[in-house]
This record gives sequence, C-alpha cells and structure tokens, in this order.
Amino acid sequence: MLAQRLFLRIYLTLLASLLIFAAATLGLFYLTRDTSQVTRQRVIAEQIASQLEAYPARSPQQAQILAQWSRDWRADLALYDRDGQRLISTGRMPPRLPERLREQPSFFHRLIAPPARHQLVSLNQGQYLLYRARGRPTPPTRGPTLTLSFLGGLLILLLSLAAMAYPLTSRLTRRLEQLSQHVSQWGQGALHLRLPERALQGDDEIAQLARQFDQSAARIEQLIQANKSLLAQASHELRTPLTRIRMQLALIEPLIDHDQQAAFMQREQAIDRNLKELNQLIDQVLLNSRLEAGQPIEPTQRLNLSQLIQLECQHYPEVRVWLPEKAIYFEGQADLLRRLLRNLLDNAYQHGQPPVSVNLQQMPDQLLLTVTDQGEGIPKNEETRIFEPFVKLSTESRGSGLGLALVRGIVQAHHGQLNLVRTVKGTCFQITLPHQND
Repeated sequence: MLAQRLFLRIYLTLLASLLIFAAATLGLFYLTRDTSQVTRQRVIAEQIASQLEAYPARSPQQAQILAQWSRDWRADLALYDRDGQRLISTGRMPPRLPERLREQPSFFHRLIAPPARHQLVSLNQGQYLLYRARGRPTPPTRGPTLTLSFLGGLLILLLSLAAMAYPLTSRLTRRLEQLSQHVSQWGQGALHLRLPERALQGDDEIAQLARQFDQSAARIEQLIQANKSLLAQASHELRTPLTRIRMQLALIEPLIDHDQQAAFMQREQAIDRNLKELNQLIDQVLLNSRLEAGQPIEPTQRLNLSQLIQLECQHYPEVRVWLPEKAIYFEGQADLLRRLLRNLLDNAYQHGQPPVSVNLQQMPDQLLLTVTDQGEGIPKNEETRIFEPFVKLSTESRGSGLGLALVRGIVQAHHGQLNLVRTVKGTCFQITLPHQND
C-alpha cells in the first residue's frame, strides 16, 4: 500500500535521481582527474625495480642503485624482504613495511583519496621496493582539455538525468492535468462530463480523487436536474392557479351590483397587477436558474445591436443614447439582450436619478456597453453583493432583487464581463462582449 502512495513515489524518484547524480559525478571526477604525478612515480619505481632485480639481495650494487636514484629524483627508497623487514633504505623509511601498503585499495578509496605519495613494486626475488616522493606533492593541474572534458561530461550527465526524469514525472502529473482540465470544463457548465475509465484505475491519491470527483459530479448533476425539474413543475403549478384567479375575477364581475362596479374594477386592477408581478417573478426565477446552471443560450442570431438598443431606450424618458454611426451586428439571443438592457434601465430609474446615458462603443476585439445614472451610487462594501440573487440594498426597494443577477448571468452566457465602475457621481455598469469586426 505504501508503494502506491503518490508522495512516496515522488520522494523515491527524487531520491534516486540525487543518488544517481552523486554517483555519476564522483565517477566522472575520477575519470577526468589528473593522475600524471602518480603515473610518473610508478614508472620511476618500476625502472628502479628492474635494475635491482639484476643483483643479489643486499648487495652493494643494490645500495648504489638506490642511492643514485634517490639523489637524482629527490625520493626516499627502501628495499624490503618478503616478510616486510627493511634491507636497504635511503632517507627516513619505516623499518617494517606497513601492511596497508600491501593491500589493494578499494575503488571508493581510490575515488576519494588524494594521489598517493608511496609506490610499492614487487620484485621477482620476493622483495618489495617502496618509493616515496620527498616534500609536499605538487597540486594536480587541470589543463583546458581536462576541464572541458569534465564540464562536458557533467552537462551530458544532467541531460541524461533530465531525460530519465521526464517520463517519470510526466506519468505522475499526466492524470493531475487531465483531472484539472475536466474540473475546469465541468465548472464552466459541462455537468455531464466524466473522467475516462483509465483515470479511475489505481489505488493512489489521484485515482481516489478522480473517483470521488466522478461521484460528486454525478450527484450534483442529479441535484441540479431535480432542481430544474422542480422549478419547472412549480412554475406550471403556480401559473395554473393564477390563470384560475383571473378567470374567477372575470366571472365575478357580472355578479357585482352596478353601484359597486367602480370599487370592484379598482380592486380587480390591483389584483391583476399583483398577478402580473408574480408571473414575472416566476419567469425571472426560472431564467436565473437556467443561467446559473450554465445552459447554452438558444437560439442565437445575428442581430442589429444598435437598433435593439435604440428601440428599447424609446420606452424610457430622459435617456441619452450614444451609438456608432455604423450599425453594429452581434451574435446573441435577442430576448435576453433586451431583458439585460431593460433591467439596467429599470435599476437606473428605480435606484438612481435621471438623466440616464447608454453608450455603445466598438473596440478592436470587443464591444463596450455602459449604462450610467446620476444617483447617489452604490456603497463600496456592497459592490459585489448587488449581483447576488434576491439582494436588496434597502428594504424599501421595489422589485425582486433578481434584476442585476440576471444581467450578470446574461452577460456570462454571451461570454462577456460585467463590471461596476466607480464614478464621481452616480452608478456606471460596464459590459464587455467579445466581437469580431465585420
């Protein structure tokens, strides 16, 4: 189970990469380090040994050879028998041959140890020649060739590790990217979207998260469908008694005495206005639920937006309209755009003060529509709440509190943006819609 956990996989991958890099760096350093001094000392020791083998052990000739080489190469030399006892020496050499010099050094020791000052050579007679350079060893020098070789090898090593780590990390993150894309699309309204079967396989955290997402998405889609069905049924059930009330009022009217006709007509008109407001509220609630669910707006058509604004503004007094000289056409839903403009104008007249101005501008890749009034404006701490459903800034405000929420939903359904721009006086709603110039 531990091997299936994502964090452990990532940790082990990182740890293995570091170990491989460290080991390969040490090996590369060993291969490119300067061993010229050690090689030279080894060659000299072997030449001395070849001369010593031509004479008997402890002979004056062997002593002369050691003395001559010691003077010429400023080195300490000693000859030992097979038991490690010193036979002949020059300089300060140990009376017994150290056991550690007879042992073959390990690879790790040769890798990290500095170049040795001692060279031990075996003679055919069973003797040992110990060569030791005098003074401090000269620091190894790295020529341009060795430096470039080390740097080039290090670069190749890094590229190799990167190439090895890429498929591992890509495999770990591919499902996360896929899950992120599906969550993003699902959040934009594609509630039917589900993850592919291969993303649900496995027992690690990503697979568990994917399965939980699919279960949650299915449950939320069921709830939204049930909510929409409930709203549709509620709308139908509410419209039916409203229609019956209107019919009852029409049937009661002939039964009213003539002297009470005026009072009855006044009450009937008031009831009819309330019934119309209730009917409008039902329409707004249903529309808001569809927009919040992210349902696509249908049908859309290429409409004359300039003409639509001009006709809608004729129903309101003291509206200043600024439109481009050339008619602007826009792909959208005409009824929703009319409702959008009507809600903004109603809000300006109910909560602001005239004159109200409507301005449409054509930008390179978008359209800019602004509706501005001359009222007291909206408090800064309420600028975001006003777009929430059923929010009223005052208990005395008329309306249902759905107007601006519907405006925001309609703008988003047309892939636009709605902003509240602060001005010196009044309120300015700015709508940006994507648009390609004809």
